[in-house]
Amino acid sequence: MHRSEDAQPQEAMPGRMLYEDAQVVEKDAATRDGDTSSTSILSSSSSSSSSAGEEVVCVSHSALAKRKRAYDRSYSSMSRRLREMWGLGEPYTPMAESTATWPQRLYYTWISEYIQLAKKERMQVEDLPPARRTDRAHECGLKLSAVTQRSLSRRHGWSVLVGITVASRRDRLSRGTLRWVGVPQSGGYHEIMAAVTWTRPPSHRVAECSAEYSPFFRGLFYGETLFAPEATDNSTLEEPCSLEFITNDGEDAAVAASIPVPRRISLVRDLFVALPGAVLWQFPGKIIGDICTLTLPILLQKYVVYLTGESPSWSSGLLLVMALFVVQAVQSAALHSYYYISINGGLRFRSALTAVIFEKCLVVAPKSFAIPEMSTGRIINMVSTDVERADEFLQFCMYLWSSPMVAVFSIFLLYRLVGWSALVAVAALSTTLPLNALVMRRMMRLRRRLATTTDARVKATNEFFSGIRIAKFMTWEPRFIANIEAKRDIELQYLKGVQVCRVLTSFINDATPPVMIAVVLLLYHILGHELTPEIVFPAISLLAIIRMPFMMIPTVVTSAVQFLVSMARISAFLDCEGSPRSVMDIRSYNTAQRASAGSWCELAAVFENTDITAFVPVKLPRLTRVSLSLTARLMRRFCCCDACRPEKKGQSPAQFHEPQQPPPNSPATPTTTGSNNINEKKRRAKDVLAEDRFELLPKNILRAVSIEIPKGKLTVIIGPTGSGKTTLLAALLGEYEVTHGRVWATRSIAYVPQQPWIMNATLRENVLFYAPEDPKRLQETVRACQLESDLKLLAGGMQTEIGEKGINLSGGQKARVSLARAVYADRELYLLDDPLSALDAHVGERIVADVLLGQLACKTRILATHQLHVLSRADYVVVVGDGAVRFAGRREEFMGSPVYKEVVAQDARQQQHQEKEVREGEGDDVLDGAPVLGNGAPPGAGSPGRAKGAMMTSEEKAVGSVLWSTYVTYFRACGGVSVVVIVLIIFLLTEMISLSSNVWLSMWSTQRFGLSTQTYLNVYVALVLFGTVTVPLRFSVAYSAMRQGSRNLHRLILRSVSIGTMQYFDTTPLGRIVNRFSRDVDCIDNQLQMTFLFLLRVLYSIFSSLAVAIDSQPYVILALLPTVFFYYKLMVLYNVTNREFVASAAS
Repeated sequence: MHRSEDAQPQEAMPGRMLYEDAQVVEKDAATRDGDTSSTSILSSSSSSSSSAGEEVVCVSHSALAKRKRAYDRSYSSMSRRLREMWGLGEPYTPMAESTATWPQRLYYTWISEYIQLAKKERMQVEDLPPARRTDRAHECGLKLSAVTQRSLSRRHGWSVLVGITVASRRDRLSRGTLRWVGVPQSGGYHEIMAAVTWTRPPSHRVAECSAEYSPFFRGLFYGETLFAPEATDNSTLEEPCSLEFITNDGEDAAVAASIPVPRRISLVRDLFVALPGAVLWQFPGKIIGDICTLTLPILLQKYVVYLTGESPSWSSGLLLVMALFVVQAVQSAALHSYYYISINGGLRFRSALTAVIFEKCLVVAPKSFAIPEMSTGRIINMVSTDVERADEFLQFCMYLWSSPMVAVFSIFLLYRLVGWSALVAVAALSTTLPLNALVMRRMMRLRRRLATTTDARVKATNEFFSGIRIAKFMTWEPRFIANIEAKRDIELQYLKGVQVCRVLTSFINDATPPVMIAVVLLLYHILGHELTPEIVFPAISLLAIIRMPFMMIPTVVTSAVQFLVSMARISAFLDCEGSPRSVMDIRSYNTAQRASAGSWCELAAVFENTDITAFVPVKLPRLTRVSLSLTARLMRRFCCCDACRPEKKGQSPAQFHEPQQPPPNSPATPTTTGSNNINEKKRRAKDVLAEDRFELLPKNILRAVSIEIPKGKLTVIIGPTGSGKTTLLAALLGEYEVTHGRVWATRSIAYVPQQPWIMNATLRENVLFYAPEDPKRLQETVRACQLESDLKLLAGGMQTEIGEKGINLSGGQKARVSLARAVYADRELYLLDDPLSALDAHVGERIVADVLLGQLACKTRILATHQLHVLSRADYVVVVGDGAVRFAGRREEFMGSPVYKEVVAQDARQQQHQEKEVREGEGDDVLDGAPVLGNGAPPGAGSPGRAKGAMMTSEEKAVGSVLWSTYVTYFRACGGVSVVVIVLIIFLLTEMISLSSNVWLSMWSTQRFGLSTQTYLNVYVALVLFGTVTVPLRFSVAYSAMRQGSRNLHRLILRSVSIGTMQYFDTTPLGRIVNRFSRDVDCIDNQLQMTFLFLLRVLYSIFSSLAVAIDSQPYVILALLPTVFFYYKLMVLYNVTNREFVASAAS
């Protein structure tokens, strides 16, 4: 891997990097100007805000303005680097939609050519229409990236104010020093808070102190280190908006006032700011469609009055029929325009989020991944699942305002129909709002925990299949499977809780419309009015209109909850610290040296009294959850007066208990000793997932490192295993934080890691690494890196495909391919992390001669190695040991130093120990971990349908309709034929009961049976109540069956894939396998279940409506037959085209 001046992703880093870059810029400026006071102020204030090691120093006059200017410059520099990293994007190719006329856009005829291709099942990926310019991931991602950078700048803006004097707005006489700004992990805080050390504490904070509770702490907040602990508890956490700055300098006061109050990054807000058109353009179509929907009952009432009139005229009837047709046609066109725009907007959201996540992966600080929850599984889940939530939500977000609006206007129309009796509907509607809010809050909590357990399961799955070769060699598959299934069981427990919330939401919203209409009509009858057809049928029509928003509420609430949880997870990832700009350009150092000391010696890298630090996660103490009553929570949320807002008082922040270590039999290592142990294991796992928080504490790896690497020379770093050789190289790449001192290096670097990184691509692509091909230089590189002999044995030569992680290469071949990539890159500085260890002795000698002393002879080479024979070729030697650099100087000096004798003696002892191990291990079986290209044909070279030299299989696109065996497999997983029949019968019965109340109401209005009014009334109320109680039953039974299907399908897929042959894993990309267990399993758990429920609901609603229509007017069947035939043909066409589009996009 290499890095050049043109593209420097390590420097493009958001988050706290802004303030850290500001320090670097300000220090450099101070050094040039000879101003050392501002540098010391910056250093001390920085440590108080981000670490716990130094005493706070208040900000002096004019220093604040300097820091603000440096902060702004660093933000501009970072934004510019990010834009350079994005590049210009691919050339835009106009699509058919861009050139379509207005009628073609209205009726979507521009897509007809693609439908014809899909209908013939000839659709390929290259046949798919390209995205419009405004919809491409590059454009959408750039817009969202710019907005998130502004949010991050505001999020960390107050870091430049650390050290300034502040006062509480509630007590103007208070005085304190701002020490820290951020979000504490403990205490239940979700917004930005400011830690203030008070010299004169606010009176209201003093009044809060009691024998049981005190808001003051000394730097450790519930065990978390916010800043350097002090001797006394004189610090509190305050909301930033409750503080005001105290300064006598007018410029500093203006600077402080210009910095906005910090707030947490919110992708929900940033998405709507970056891509407003994706939302705003949905309003016209939705508004017009809803207006037409509300107009239909008015026309229906007039039509019923026309039919029941004494002398109806044909012209009036014809006009009403035409009006009904026109309104429904406009409604259909407007709503489908809204549907298309919402789907298109969802794709824009998904593209932008995916691009920004990948951008963050390139610039995130390595220490962020030390936190257990920031794992590879979480990133996979965000890209495959969380971004889909934004797509889904945008298709339903208009219902957030449309559903209440339609419901309110429908109630108004109901009021015009039945008078003041409609006020009961308002009361019923008002009752559902707090109930839905409580259920939604519970669902959000369960969704967050479900997402965490899914991350843990995907991470465990990824670890299993990443190391499947070792797992099979050691027969560890049962242990890995048991571990994954234990996490899956916990995940399904949370999924069950989410589904229970969905059932409650459906119960509330399904029961509200019929009960509301029943009470309204009951009250209307009690008041002495007669139920006539012109009252009943418009009321039933309004009931259908009111029912639709309430039917959508569960889907909208679920989608909104999933969207908010997913955006919070991605926001937390984007809020991770950026990679620190710890390495400065060596050119500035060389220039300064020439100016000060008159030295013209060019250096390639310099460590100046540097402490290199890594970060270790430490579990924070658990706290007892403090709950407030419902009234207190409402007052805390909505009350504007601070004096009457109740506080959550629990354990004092200065008092905490050390966390207990988990028992040896933890949830991560499942056992099968009994059901009680399994239940206890699940309970502990839930607690860990829900409660555990971690703090990153610094740990010095190397101390006081001072090295000057000469330019154009071979520098060899030696030392025992684990002494820090790799750390030195990684520090030059900016992979570690420098907590003291400075590091300079050239910007043009090529890196050869100890564990070679090989792409799943051809050998040529691995060497070129997206660089322009120079045949002569490529040939010379292949020769120098000793790859010519391998190419002669390969079936495809340079076009031979390499498997994931170089699975079909030996260790030596991978090392030489990685070295060839770096050599071809032609950089100024080469960092070589022991590439000779995987090579035979004679191959290593040729590599040293042809590469290190040959093709790279004029380059700066830093080689970390255990092989002392290379020292004879070195120009400069660095010896690392005991957490420090023991020697750094020219080879001649090293040979005469006592360190040389120690190194030689230690190497002799190590060789003797290795020879002893070899003699003791003679006769043991040795397993070769990877097949070697060149010893016969490469895997899959003779397989049909695979190109010469190719190894990885392409994912086949399904052709034709979905096989019935697929449905049968799913239904069997859900419990078999009996369970499916029970679900269908329950849906049929509940639909009949739900429909019976409307049918009975129409019979009551026409006095079909001649019964008494009281009898009609009693039967109607009984049917409504019975239907209200039984409807949720179908969802509960269906969810239970499909949840069992999810468990069985996951178990079946996991066990089926785990017994696959190594040839299958060698030829199938790991990402494709993990995608089956992330995105596809999520589809089974959520989308598929919701789709089946919606399908059954719509089918039974259609069948019941047709049955009622045919029963009341048998002649209507003459119009239904051609309509059903037309819809059937349309459905077949849609299924074929939709299947082809989805399959082509997924392949």
